[in-house]
Amino acid sequence: MSPANLDMLREKHALFTEADRAKRWREAIVHNREFHFAGYQLSGMDMLVGHIESLWVSMGPILNVFYSEIVNDYVAAEEHIHLIHALARKDGEGPRVAIERDLLRSGDSIIRFLSTQAK
Repeated sequence: MSPANLDMLREKHALFTEADRAKRWREAIVHNREFHFAGYQLSGMDMLVGHIESLWVSMGPILNVFYSEIVNDYVAAEEHIHLIHALARKDGEGPRVAIERDLLRSGDSIIRFLSTQAK
């Protein structure tokens, strides 16, 4: 992980954080996606990135609801910071854990919202 790549991830996270805190949902969605895919692409695993892309596309409508309607206590995705720090430390397990926690924390809010809509 080069210093330039780390700086790029920090910049993408800062743009996401700014939009998320200002409740500019559409912008936050775009910057969150840019952050995630910048990290995924650094893996050099094009097939994996392609699979993630197809999953991300299927989640688009749910992400729109997530950002615009769900009361979310997970503002600014602090796991992004954990990911960047783990990459900087060259911590082999840390990036996986940070991404997993980011997805699970967001997923918990989405599941709670969907369960209230099913009633």
